[in-house]
Amino acid sequence: MAPSRLAFFREFGLLFTDPPGIDPEYNRILEISKKQQNEAVQELERMWTLYKPYADPDFNVKIKEDYWPRIWELNLGIAFLGRKLKLITKNAAKGPDFLIDENGQHIYIEAICPTKGRDKQPDTIEELSSEVYKTIDLDKIEIRIQSAISEKFNKYFKKKDSFPGKENDPYVIAISASRLPNANFNFCGDKYMNLIRAVVPVGKSASNYDIRRNIIFNRHWELKVANTKMSGSQVPKDYFINDKYSRISGILYCACDYPVSTENIGLDTIYLMKNPFAKNKIEGNLGFKKINIEITDSTFSYTRE
Repeated sequence: MAPSRLAFFREFGLLFTDPPGIDPEYNRILEISKKQQNEAVQELERMWTLYKPYADPDFNVKIKEDYWPRIWELNLGIAFLGRKLKLITKNAAKGPDFLIDENGQHIYIEAICPTKGRDKQPDTIEELSSEVYKTIDLDKIEIRIQSAISEKFNKYFKKKDSFPGKENDPYVIAISASRLPNANFNFCGDKYMNLIRAVVPVGKSASNYDIRRNIIFNRHWELKVANTKMSGSQVPKDYFINDKYSRISGILYCACDYPVSTENIGLDTIYLMKNPFAKNKIEGNLGFKKINIEITDSTFSYTRE
């Protein structure tokens, strides 16, 4: 890093500084920043200078303890700023990660970066190996996404009066699937189906085949009301049809590794999926691409745009 740029970053406070933290990924990048110029590290520092005024006061401490969730938060912050959304500055670490003022509507957003689970546990997502043929267990990916949604929902709505906003303020959960092995693989041609299948009771894509006429007809999604853990317990797939979760206004979802750039952050990788039965609906799409879902008593369909 050139001295002039280093001086610029230090004026705002560097993100990667001694002493090292307890997160190995943070420490790895810290060592890189010490030994050589690295465009990715410089870009992260640049992003930090832009986002720092809106971050939790202890952000640069927490990133040393838990790197990936903080980087997801940083990416989201830059994505919001890049879309000219009005972020309201936080004075304390309490409350959701982001508060956006969108044309007078206050939108609270909580970020989460779920992982594959603890090693050697029954429901942990297995890494694929080039040496061994394995079947990708999509249910395990969905269960991790469901766990993330439940965690962030329960944080503010399990107990009465825990949500810091008003009764009619939208609440959005922002999920990064970058730490979920195999989540960025296309399922039925669409890697975002992992999210859709986690929140609505649909399973595999199916169709009927007429042998005599050699035609395929009645393409549809099979009904699947829950995922089953290895313990046998059921995880319902009803987040977007159960009135209990109607305070979830929508989900922001990124299915791939973070595109670290202040120029194109989130343009093609972060999607907003609104809850069609949300109590507090979001006006517009916050500048993101959309996943539209339509649910009736007997049909389900979705589009991306």
